Amino acid sequence: MLRTFRLVTLCLTWTLAGSGVWPDVYLLSAPGQLPAGSGPQADADLGDWVLSNRTVTAVVLGASTDRRIPAGFPMQRGDLIDFHITHFDHDQLIAYRFGWEGPAGAYATLLMSATAPPVAAGRPPWLLLSGRLYDPRTGELLPVDIEHELSLEADGYALDATTWLINRGAEPFEFTPCDGLYSEGLTCLATGEQPLAMFEARRPRYALGVYSTSGTVHIEPATPAMPWARLRFEGRSEPWPVPPTHGFVWSRRLVVKSSSALLLQTWAREHADFLSGLWFTLIDADRKHLRDVPVRLLGAGWEVSDRSSPLGYFSLQLPSGSYRLYAERPGCSSVSAEAELFEGRVWRENLTLPEPAVIEFTVVSGRRALPARARVFGLDGTPDPPLSLQEELSVHGQAVDSPDGRFRLFLPPGRYRALFSAGPEYELAERRFELKEGQKRAERVKLLRVVDTEGWIAACLYAQTRRSGTSLVSAPDRLLGLAADGVEFVVLAERERLPEGASALARAGLEKVISLCPGIELSHPLGFRLVAFPLDAEAIAAATGGAPAWSHDPYATLASLPAASPALTLRVVDSLPELTREARLVSLLSRHPREGVLLSQLLPADGASLSASQLLPLVTSLLGAGGAVGPRHADSGSPRVYLPLPPDDPADIRPPAVVAALSAGEVVLSNGPFIAVKAKRGKPRRGQAAAPVRVEVEVRAPEWIRIDEVAVVVADATGTTWSFSRSRDKQLFPGKSGAVFKGLEIDAAPGAWLLVWVSGPPGGMTKGTFDWDRRRPAALRASCLP
Repeated sequence: MLRTFRLVTLCLTWTLAGSGVWPDVYLLSAPGQLPAGSGPQADADLGDWVLSNRTVTAVVLGASTDRRIPAGFPMQRGDLIDFHITHFDHDQLIAYRFGWEGPAGAYATLLMSATAPPVAAGRPPWLLLSGRLYDPRTGELLPVDIEHELSLEADGYALDATTWLINRGAEPFEFTPCDGLYSEGLTCLATGEQPLAMFEARRPRYALGVYSTSGTVHIEPATPAMPWARLRFEGRSEPWPVPPTHGFVWSRRLVVKSSSALLLQTWAREHADFLSGLWFTLIDADRKHLRDVPVRLLGAGWEVSDRSSPLGYFSLQLPSGSYRLYAERPGCSSVSAEAELFEGRVWRENLTLPEPAVIEFTVVSGRRALPARARVFGLDGTPDPPLSLQEELSVHGQAVDSPDGRFRLFLPPGRYRALFSAGPEYELAERRFELKEGQKRAERVKLLRVVDTEGWIAACLYAQTRRSGTSLVSAPDRLLGLAADGVEFVVLAERERLPEGASALARAGLEKVISLCPGIELSHPLGFRLVAFPLDAEAIAAATGGAPAWSHDPYATLASLPAASPALTLRVVDSLPELTREARLVSLLSRHPREGVLLSQLLPADGASLSASQLLPLVTSLLGAGGAVGPRHADSGSPRVYLPLPPDDPADIRPPAVVAALSAGEVVLSNGPFIAVKAKRGKPRRGQAAAPVRVEVEVRAPEWIRIDEVAVVVADATGTTWSFSRSRDKQLFPGKSGAVFKGLEIDAAPGAWLLVWVSGPPGGMTKGTFDWDRRRPAALRASCLP
């Protein structure tokens, strides 16, 4: 029979100067109070208290830098704090946080309590979670309750979840959710083309909620006559990977895919009196707790692996028997211990982990440190090292990104091969090294710039800043990955709402590396998406009379703008299958192969194909819209990429210089590999007043980048297109490296635009090659002289 339990959580919000402190979950015996003689200041007392005291009723957030609850922790709009599900004794504590932006941009925190009723005969067990929304800006609890009804299946593994939002206030309640209400991947409510949410009432005649496609949620007050006015959304979980008869206690990160509403499990307690306790702490040689170290536990016919604790201690309840636990600190050999558990008794142990092996790399170009990427692989039988727990670095697979080229890697003893890159302008550097246990080394890595593009700007015109069901990458990590690829200009675009990326740029330490421009991703009636930029919120408000609809329905607001509005100059189409191949070659400065840059007035209302003859006004308008140079290229005199930006950007943006460069034809668009152009006047064609321009096109890149295909379009009345591939046109792809395309000469009318589209094979992370399966396009004018 399930035991009934009820726990209340308390979330306190502070402001802390500084950054880089990641919150932990501390457990208190009363809201806002530490029990006498215990707490994070006294580790041994905390352990005794956790195991013996069943009156745990609250959770507050703190930071583990000095083992004391600090004055606060950094919480900025858009941050996601990592909460944990933790089981204690025969009770359960469930706490998590998710965010949404209210009308004033407030961030909400879910305060959660849980109740598990007894199992009724013939019915599967179910669990009710209830909570309140909390506004940290005002310090007030919002009058909105949240209830999760979780129904377990008969086998105790999977469940269905129904969640209700109940307005307990006297006035209607309204807010605009993010892409999802989530906590580290948990998506409860999604906006967009196929929302996961809908409104309904327990009784059909009380359908009091309204859900718009823009994501606005409106909930009428619940009254005694109509008590079930609720927002309802449903989901189904995946099986919990632990036997249901196992009553263990564990600190676990809550990670749920967008197809699920909540992942939670309860177990029958018929054998609770026969359980024994297991308590162990992970410490270093100085007896300091080691946080987030993965452990594995084997015994009694089951296994739990890859679990970690944010505080470095574990408290479990297990059936009697023999167990073996393993812990492996990054950069160390694994440590194991055996535990013999007896009924009703507690086994306690401190596991001391050895000092890790550490190697530090500093990547520089000349005297300047630069954002870089390191890939680390094992050699001579050493397995590829686990990089997931490296400190203050962005990790994906075997690659690690650094904003300043400084890498501090904790590696197990062995022989390794490290590859270093900084985007397609720089060579690839390799280091081979051997580490012994506890060894510390430091090396300096120099990357030569082998493709001179000083004054050019590499750009990514679509980057989200929010986690979603399809990507759990944080905004700082996204920007850091782009910087390590050599990208210097980034358009931030969120679905159906304004982005906010300045804080993410600061947290990534890239203020002097990347220029940001706000945009917005919109759902188009034809079924594809538009990324519009640049956005000027003040100009849009002025153009629409300050309409409040901007906060709730940005697509309708943008659609109402005049065609020549200075607030919105471009729209980037994301996946438009109706376009012809020639139009797809206009995939300039975009993230995916089939994206294209189109002005809104050139977008056919019926989705018809665009002819190549439309490319000239398209590109001319694109480049003539005004723009900017990156922060590191303001004083460069060489040809630049000028990208449209709002007019109120920093002082190093000089629109007169943009106009002068455009009129002189000194414009090259590129995000690498890069185009070298030599042009000279040709003989006049018959019937032509002006002589054509013969253009020699050369694509060059570092030797570690392979070029497989090149396509060129002349954006004039002819719309002539050439396509070249390595397999078919070997004479244009000389050399063994595959990094050069040369020997192409094209005649074009003066002033015509050439669109050059370059592609290569997808990068292989395991081989250390450059990850550039995104097409690398460029555009240049026929009269442009080097």
